[in-house]
Amino acid sequence: MAVETLRLGMGGLPEPKSLMASVRSFVYEPKAATALVILGLLLLMAIFAPLLAPYGFAEQDVTASRVQPGAEHLMGTDILGRDILSRIIYGARISLRIGFISVGIAAGVGVPTGAIAGYYGGWWDEILMRLTDAMIAFPNLIFLMGVVAVLGPGTTNVMIALGLNAFPLYARLTRGQTLSVKQRDYVSAARALGGTDLRIMARHIMPNAVQPLIVQGSLALGTAVLAESSLSFLGIGISPPTPTWGVIISEGFALIRTNPWISVAPGFFIVAFVLSVNLLGDRLRDVFDPRLRGTR
Repeated sequence: MAVETLRLGMGGLPEPKSLMASVRSFVYEPKAATALVILGLLLLMAIFAPLLAPYGFAEQDVTASRVQPGAEHLMGTDILGRDILSRIIYGARISLRIGFISVGIAAGVGVPTGAIAGYYGGWWDEILMRLTDAMIAFPNLIFLMGVVAVLGPGTTNVMIALGLNAFPLYARLTRGQTLSVKQRDYVSAARALGGTDLRIMARHIMPNAVQPLIVQGSLALGTAVLAESSLSFLGIGISPPTPTWGVIISEGFALIRTNPWISVAPGFFIVAFVLSVNLLGDRLRDVFDPRLRGTR
């Protein structure tokens, strides 16, 4: 009976046929398809930046300062005569890398924290969750500013700050999922058969708790890019002349009335990226949650 219960326990995961049908509907759904195309183009732009950018990201031409968008400079130039399109293309490399790596840091810290707290409970739960609550109590921007001020500006330190700021979300989400899953019969059967705590968490709890984490991760990508842009706009994120979308907006803000294209162009790319990952996250929730499949 225990073996049969353990075998059936993986029923928490989507059935292969049902999952494949959901994936097909995901790909062919107009909003999701559009989001995939936008995200794919942005990733290709970041990967092949040296081939796509018409100029170097730091290449200056003082005779072409604040040139309006035209044939030679499709998105105009900034006050130093640098091509805005080239800086946006190179900036995609750093902005997207910061988004993906900071989400990885947040998940890498938050998921084990939440899994341990939810599985063992007791004083483990009290200590880890009170630490998480203390982190949540800090206003996001103040926390990010404090961490960057201590570590110093730079790409690596910004990614660490964003990851530490976001890990409580993963910790609480993982804890809730673990508390729910560990009460099920197949987990008790695995324990009765002599499974170690690590094996039970890796083989039976996390596979059945991972769906909302994937959705949270996709949504957090846009939040991370927006947060980096905010830090760079305030002058405490990535140091110029390294281009990120936030840095470009910050550099053009003083000229927003007379030369709006300097800030508007990177802002458009930020909106496109955030919109695409949010649409994908929304559709991923439909794919992984059987209660939502076929409701749209």
